[in-house]
Amino acid sequence: MKKHTPGPWTILKATRNDVCLPQAQRSARFVGVIDSACFPVAEVHFGDVDSNLCLIAAAPDLLQAANAIWEKIKDLPKDEKDYLYAEWVALSAAIDKAEGKS
Repeated sequence: MKKHTPGPWTILKATRNDVCLPQAQRSARFVGVIDSACFPVAEVHFGDVDSNLCLIAAAPDLLQAANAIWEKIKDLPKDEKDYLYAEWVALSAAIDKAEGKS
């Protein structure tokens, strides 16, 4: 697994001078997600900014939950796995994507 910045991640909307960003990154306005050490993880400028911020901030929690569910379902009996096949494949692909395996 590729290492991502550990969570929790938090949404921050502020003027850059008001936040604990490194001096070189301060200018105008910061709308993005920071880690627990107050370093920027992502900035969002386009689209539905609030929805995108929420999704990005939730990413570490979503990956942790997905991995926990995967551990419970990966070894299901074939008949149960067949019943959930589409979801099983989608969850596996999402985890692989998040971990840089695809």
